[in-house]
Amino acid sequence: MQLSPWHFDHKPWYGWSISTVIHLSLVIAVSLLLMPSGDGTSELLEVEITFEDIGADLVALESFTAELDSLEDDVAHDDDSASIFEETDPLEISSPLETLAIENADGTGGDGSSTAARSGHSGGAGQTSFFGTVAQGNSFVYILDVSPSMNARHGKRLERAVLELLQSLDQLTEKQRFYVLVFGWQTKKMFSGEQIFPSPIPASLENKQRLRDWLAQIQTISGTDPRKALEFGLALNPSAIFFLSDGEFNKPDRSKFFGDESDEAEDVIAAGNSNAIPIHTVAFEDHSCEARMNGIAKMTNGQHRFVPAPDPRESMSSAPHVSKEFRKTVGSFVFGEGGVASAGTEMIASSVDQVVEARAMYRLQLAKMLEETSKPSMARRYYERVAQEYPNTQAASKATASLKKLSDDGG
Repeated sequence: MQLSPWHFDHKPWYGWSISTVIHLSLVIAVSLLLMPSGDGTSELLEVEITFEDIGADLVALESFTAELDSLEDDVAHDDDSASIFEETDPLEISSPLETLAIENADGTGGDGSSTAARSGHSGGAGQTSFFGTVAQGNSFVYILDVSPSMNARHGKRLERAVLELLQSLDQLTEKQRFYVLVFGWQTKKMFSGEQIFPSPIPASLENKQRLRDWLAQIQTISGTDPRKALEFGLALNPSAIFFLSDGEFNKPDRSKFFGDESDEAEDVIAAGNSNAIPIHTVAFEDHSCEARMNGIAKMTNGQHRFVPAPDPRESMSSAPHVSKEFRKTVGSFVFGEGGVASAGTEMIASSVDQVVEARAMYRLQLAKMLEETSKPSMARRYYERVAQEYPNTQAASKATASLKKLSDDGG
């Protein structure tokens, strides 16, 4: 699409693009749910889909048109933009969805990194998600903080994390594998390390239920030292690692009087991650570990999320022990059959992610247009909006790089 010197007309493509993505995804989802069974008859599968993570974006789609119009009006009426539409050479600008397709055509993201590396080694390419982060692959390691602070909200924090882990396992098929590690100052392997040679196990219904029953009996462990868990998890060579913690890392008390010059968690990762395994991090209900968890995700080409507490007004007091209610709730978790129950959710979530990326790309291209027409102050404003409002997108990474360049150039 070409931007004329006088008019920026985005209407012909964006409405059609958004409508096509959403409707096509829904058609595919319904088709899968009504797919004929082995005996040639149609069997309707009951699917429970949770829209907690994606509902807000779906609702936001309805205002997408108005938002884009307001962006154009914002530029047109800004006091500093009087000469923005002065006659210049035509500027080529593609639609956001078209831009995404071009950038990913060779298997790389807009930042030049491999999409497989950022989303998990595909290896035949199943997938699962954990607190909204989707990773592709056939083998996953989960590293879960079980320090006493995870008993905050009267044990509900730990319960929430464990139930999310079980829901992530529920998405796996028997062709995929998993392994779970919990840590405090000590690290415990799933099933208390009963395997002679530990390795990820098939995600069969039986193994999922065994893992559920084991997690229902876990106890909190003093301290927050993930080094051994990270070292062991990387040695298992999974497609991706999901790593959750709710506080600052610390080392055992033995270093209190003598000091501790041992490696940090980042050193362990740098030494043990020769296979470039992405570590997807979750800073859980506490901002104190967010910067460090985000750094670990960045150094491994993983994704990072901060997951806030459901109600910040709720008491954060910790229970001294894992409660009977926790054991009952976790122990009663019911798995679906073969990961089918999550298919519809993942398909819709993928479509929403594309739309969010498209919205971010539109703003990014608008900022570039402003920069190229000698409006650095306005360009900076829109780059900042992209970086702040669309984190964890290709557009946000590019906007951050552009902001740095503007600063270096004195813009």
